[in-house]
Formats: sequence, C-alpha cells, structure tokens
Amino acid sequence: MPMENKKIEIRCPHCNSLIVVDVETGEIIYTEKHEKKEFKSLDEVIEKKLLNKKDSDETFKEIMEKEKKRKELLEKKFTEVKEKKKDDKTPPKNIFDFD
Repeated sequence: MPMENKKIEIRCPHCNSLIVVDVETGEIIYTEKHEKKEFKSLDEVIEKKLLNKKDSDETFKEIMEKEKKRKELLEKKFTEVKEKKKDDKTPPKNIFDFD
C-alpha cells in the first residue's frame, strides 16, 4: 500500500479559520482565515489581494528554501553512510536472522 500524505484539518470554533497540518512533519501546510464579508471599495479589495499574493509568494520561497536545505542535508547524510559502507568489508546480514 503506498504511503499517503496524511494531513489533519482543524477548524477553529470561534473564528472559523482553517489550518491544515502534515501529520508526519507537524508543519502547517495551509491556513485559511475566515473573514467577515464587508463591502469595501474596489481599490481596497485590489490592494488587499496584492498584499495576500506577496505574502503567498514569500511563504512559497521560504518553503522552497527549507526543502532545498533538507535535500542537501539528506544528500550529505547519504554520502557519509555510503563512504562508511564503502570501507566496510563485513557481509550483509541475512534477512532471515532478524527476529
């Protein structure tokens, strides 16, 4: 069975905001603030949407940087283990010996 990306959706009973959390990493994947609909001028709405877009772009860049650092760390760990095993001359353990 393939591993599914499990997530938890949490809805605040007070403000009705939504938070989606990755179960494995514990990181927040998505947030959605519930806002009361108010009638505003078109300029205010456009300005607000532009600010939200900038925030989303910044968050995306931060996530991409985290993933890049994570990938580099995993590559480094993999090469370290690979180098250790390269010099190791012991034969691999038999899978049937594990109890």
